[in-house]
Amino acid sequence: MSHTPVRDRRGAPRRAAHGLRSSSSAPLAAAVAEANIMHAVALMDHMARHHGLPGAGRKVAARRPGEAPTLAQRYGLVAAPPAKLTTSEWKAVREKSRARGDLTSRCAICLDGFGNQKQTLLSCSHVFHSTCIKSFERYAGVRVCPICRAEQYQATDVRDGRRAARRAAAVRIQAWWRGVLGRRRARELRRTRPPRDPALRRKWLEERLSDHTDRVLASLRDAPATGGDGASDLDAFLKEMDRGMSQARTVCDRAVNASVFRRLNRGQPLDESLGQLLTQRVEDEERRMWAEEEARQRAEEQHAQRLARAQRHAEHNARVRAAVFGAAQGRGGAGAAGRAAEVVDDASFEEYRTRSAIERIQSRARAAGVLPRRIDASGAASGSGEGAPRPGGVALEEGPAAGGDVGEFYDEGAGVNWDAVVARVLERGALDEDCPICMGAMRRETSDCGAPQAVAWLSCSHVFHARCLAAFETFEEARCPGGRTCPVCRGPYARRFSAVPAR
Repeated sequence: MSHTPVRDRRGAPRRAAHGLRSSSSAPLAAAVAEANIMHAVALMDHMARHHGLPGAGRKVAARRPGEAPTLAQRYGLVAAPPAKLTTSEWKAVREKSRARGDLTSRCAICLDGFGNQKQTLLSCSHVFHSTCIKSFERYAGVRVCPICRAEQYQATDVRDGRRAARRAAAVRIQAWWRGVLGRRRARELRRTRPPRDPALRRKWLEERLSDHTDRVLASLRDAPATGGDGASDLDAFLKEMDRGMSQARTVCDRAVNASVFRRLNRGQPLDESLGQLLTQRVEDEERRMWAEEEARQRAEEQHAQRLARAQRHAEHNARVRAAVFGAAQGRGGAGAAGRAAEVVDDASFEEYRTRSAIERIQSRARAAGVLPRRIDASGAASGSGEGAPRPGGVALEEGPAAGGDVGEFYDEGAGVNWDAVVARVLERGALDEDCPICMGAMRRETSDCGAPQAVAWLSCSHVFHARCLAAFETFEEARCPGGRTCPVCRGPYARRFSAVPAR
C-alpha cells in the first residue's frame, strides 16, 4: 500500500523525526482503517435491512432465528438473534397464552374468532390466524409482533382454537337436541295427561278433538290417492248414523206410547218407570217453554231501557243546543257566535251518535223478533200505518218517509215549504253530486269521526253536509258578523238538518 508523504505548511515534504517509529505504525493504521470500513458497511447493511433508507422502497424483513447471522451480527455490532426455542420452552409459552385465554378468544388482527382456521403462536405468547400474521408481515414490511412489537420472534402452528371451536359447536348441538327431546316429552305429557283444573281440562279436550278432526281431514285428503272417495264415504257414514239414531228414537217412542195407551185402555196402572218417563218429558217441555218466555221478556226490557236512555240523550242535546243559541244571540259578538257554533257542533255530533244508537237498537230488536216493525222515539210500538214522526221526536226509519219527510231532527224554518225544497233538490240530483264546501260525496254513510253523516237543507234549495255548513257559518260569523248567506247563491236562508236520505 502506497502512502502519501506528509508535507508542511510550505508544501515541502516533512522529514520524519524517527524513521523506525513511522515504518512500524503504518500496518496498524491500515488495519484500523480497514476495520472501520468493514464496520461501516455492516452497519449500513443492518440499517438497510431493519430501518430502510430514504427513497429505498419497502423494508426487508429481519432474518428468522436460526438463520445465518448477518455481517453486523458477526462483527458484534448488533445483537445476534436468539436461538430456537426448545420443546419445554414452547410448552411454557403455550401455557402462558392459554392461561391468558388467547387461544380461545379472537384474533387481534381481524377481530374474528379462530374457528376452524389455522393458528400461529409467537414466542412472545401471542396468537393470531396464520393468514393474518403473514399478511401483516408482508404489508408492514417489518417482522414484529402486532401487539407487543417484539422483534426476532419465533412462530409455531397450534390447534387449540380449532379444538375449542369444535367443542363449542358440539355443546350447542347437544343443547339443541336436549331442548328438542324436552319439548317432545312435554308435548307428549300434555297430550296424554289431562290437567285437573276445569278450565284447562276443557281446553285440553278441545285440543284433543281438534287433533282428531285434523287427522280425519288428513285421511280424507289422502283417500283419493289410495283409490277411494273419502269424503263421500264419511258423509255416507254420518248419514247412516243419523238415520240409525232417528229410527231408534222413533221405535222407543212408539214402544213407550203403545205401552202407555195399552195399559190406560185396559185400566191397568202404569209402571213406575213409564210414569217417571212421561212426567220427566212433560216437565222438560214446560221448563223449555218457560225459559224461552223469560228470555224474550228480558230482551224486551233491555231494548226498552236502551231506547229510553237514547231518547233522554237526544232531549238533553236539544236543550243544550237551544240554550247555547239563546246565549249567543243575547250576548252577540263574533267570539260568542264562534263558541256557540263549536258547542252546537259537539251537541250535533252527540245527537248523531244517539240517532245511530237508536237505529242499531231498532234493527237488532226487529231481527230478534222482540219488537214490531217500527217504534217511535219514546220506545213505544206503533202500527204500520203511522208514517210521520211525532213533533220534536226522532224518525227511526232511514230515507224519506211518506209526504217527503227526510228523517228530520232539527228545523228552524217553520214557514218554509220543505217538501218543495226537497223536491227541487232531488229533481236537480244534488244528492248524487259533491258537497260544494268539502268537495266530498254527499251520500257518505258516515263522517270522518264515525258519526252518521247528516245533510243541511237550505231554503234556497241548496244542500250541504251538516258539519261543513256549521264550519262555514263559524268562519262567516267570525269574518263578518250580523248575517249568514248561502255559500253558493249568497242569499239568506233558513236551514234544516236531517239524515242522508236513501237512494
